[in-house]
Amino acid sequence: MKRTLICLGAVLLLSAGIIAGGAVYLAGQGDDIRLAHTLLAGDPAAARGITLTLPVESTVTLQYWLTTVDLGAEELAPETVHTFYPQGVPRDTEPKPQVEFYVSGMDFTINNSNGIDFDRYMPGTEEFDRYRSDIDLILPAKAVAERTKPGETRTEELCLADFYDHYAINGEVFLPNENGVSYASLSAREALALGDYFRLSIPEDAMVEVSATRDEAGNVIHLRSDFVGMDAPYDLDIQTALVEEGVFLSFAGVREIAGDVRLPQQWAERCGVYYLPFSDSTLRGEFSREVPIFALDRARKVHDLPLEGRVLLLPCGDGRRAVLYAREAGELKLRVFDAASGQCVQAGSVFLLEEDEDFSLLGSGEGFWVLTRGDDFFRVVEDSGSALTPTLSGTLDRRAIYGEDAGGYRENCAYDGRRLVLTGATGWADCALYVQVYDEGGLAYGARIDHSLDVEDAGSGYSQTYRPNEDKGYPWVAFTEK
Repeated sequence: MKRTLICLGAVLLLSAGIIAGGAVYLAGQGDDIRLAHTLLAGDPAAARGITLTLPVESTVTLQYWLTTVDLGAEELAPETVHTFYPQGVPRDTEPKPQVEFYVSGMDFTINNSNGIDFDRYMPGTEEFDRYRSDIDLILPAKAVAERTKPGETRTEELCLADFYDHYAINGEVFLPNENGVSYASLSAREALALGDYFRLSIPEDAMVEVSATRDEAGNVIHLRSDFVGMDAPYDLDIQTALVEEGVFLSFAGVREIAGDVRLPQQWAERCGVYYLPFSDSTLRGEFSREVPIFALDRARKVHDLPLEGRVLLLPCGDGRRAVLYAREAGELKLRVFDAASGQCVQAGSVFLLEEDEDFSLLGSGEGFWVLTRGDDFFRVVEDSGSALTPTLSGTLDRRAIYGEDAGGYRENCAYDGRRLVLTGATGWADCALYVQVYDEGGLAYGARIDHSLDVEDAGSGYSQTYRPNEDKGYPWVAFTEK
């Protein structure tokens, strides 16, 4: 049921030059939502044709409210559809295709009261070939187990390079099909093949602490392995961009550098962007579905990257290209790679970037990305389908007046070629939100919209009774006119 609520309110002029106003939408019973709108900057006319949809659910009463409001209307009149779901609010299960890669695990624990079968982890055995495990580098644990006596627990520190030359690379493949998502972990054989291809050598100082336990009958019932003093393989930043015929993959930099930990210098020649085409062979996934694996004989490196340096690798919407954002010579540069040729087909500058400045992806949508740097400067990069073009730029308004988490929690973006819309929650689990509209003149409109269910929640006696439904983001932004 829809019920249009009447807007009451006034706009106040603050001495600081910021326009603020209050507009409360009166509610009746049960299915109505009240929104309090406070104008913080600019003119509502700048938001004409921008619609927000606010999906909110109750974790206790299984109710669902879908409220829509046109920000640019003369009198903001939210409309709410209220629904009750006895079986719980349905979730959005739209599959998202992706491929993930990661260095094989050396930190692991295995328990089996009937005795651990090492053939599951030993290449060349029938058990290994048909069994999938994330634990591929198990030889140090096996060596300690062989020196452990019945009824004993034994712990040793060992050099991983005494057992392996390089790390294995594991992966998971998620591809949508007519029945949903086809998912498979790469087989152990595939993981070892990827490891052989990339050959990320194990440094001499990579140590693992291994503990093994045998029961009185001599069965190995417990294994534990932990890195000692370093996390180098996990600090390697592996990113992927799935395209129709394969996947672009980047090795670069570190996620976090703790103390003096650095990636091995011998990895420098491996860092870069690679293209791995799918082969005609397949892996058996969940529910007996099949997903393609990789033709490593046709894999190739398409771009070099520094050993340490932050990058972003993202797919383009056409399914044929990927874009790399990386610091180069005092600039944030973009490079576009084409799957058909495996070549870089475009390169350009996004904005200047000092050596000690970081950059990040603020958000994205269909055909655009928003990149920012540490001083809150942003630039939109628009994808026309044939080329990427940096367009709108400005400086973000991060004042606390928008909310305690403004600019950091659940931020969503929309772009119509002229205006950038940013929305986000005012606090953790809040239904209230802030909204900003930027155009070529800067911040054209900024407001905070408080939600009546937050008020009810505060006095309900329940913890987080009401919360945003975030399956497609909160709120949903649409342009009814440009």
